[in-house]
Amino acid sequence: MSLIRPPDIRLICFDLGGVVVRTCASPQEGCARAGVPYRPEIETPEVRARLEQAGAAYELGRCSTAEYFARAEAALDGRQPAAEVALVHDAWILGEYRGMDRLAGAIRAAGVETACLSNTNERHWELMSAQPLAYPAFAAMDTATPATCSAWPSLIPRSIVPSKSSVAYPPGESFFFDDRTENVAAARNAGWHAELIDPREDTTARPRRTAAPGLGL
Repeated sequence: MSLIRPPDIRLICFDLGGVVVRTCASPQEGCARAGVPYRPEIETPEVRARLEQAGAAYELGRCSTAEYFARAEAALDGRQPAAEVALVHDAWILGEYRGMDRLAGAIRAAGVETACLSNTNERHWELMSAQPLAYPAFAAMDTATPATCSAWPSLIPRSIVPSKSSVAYPPGESFFFDDRTENVAAARNAGWHAELIDPREDTTARPRRTAAPGLGL
């Protein structure tokens, strides 16, 4: 399989949730998959703000997984115990999007580095790492920390992606795919090539057309 790409691209970088990895679309779906009751009364702006604060601290590595579950229980006013929070949290990730492993493999076979840049939390990282058959693209991907790539600290400061390899390419040689418009805009402002992914569609389609045209998938 041949890969035709822009000649200056040496790194193709993916967000995880909504790009490589499928996730639940709503708290209702998460609760249903976890087998715990959904409590709509906790879906208020105040509760969401407290949960986002707890989640941000966890994604930044400022608290342990157990501490995050306890903080989430407190944010929910105790209406969902930490044990249920943990079940929903684990049920939130649903495997990879179809064809992502083939796309990532073809990119790497063409001599282009692959990486993931995400605020994925420690628990989800552990679950994906422990299931390489369910997450083959993630398992095979070259990953890097923000400190190894000059654009990343300003691009997504909350990233805590562990490092499997050292990547140090200038922004103009890097292509980034994310499902959030603000992250794509930040990447472009930092000099990256970047495109928005719609998690409701085929998430491999835009990378094939833009960063890796001619892939033949």
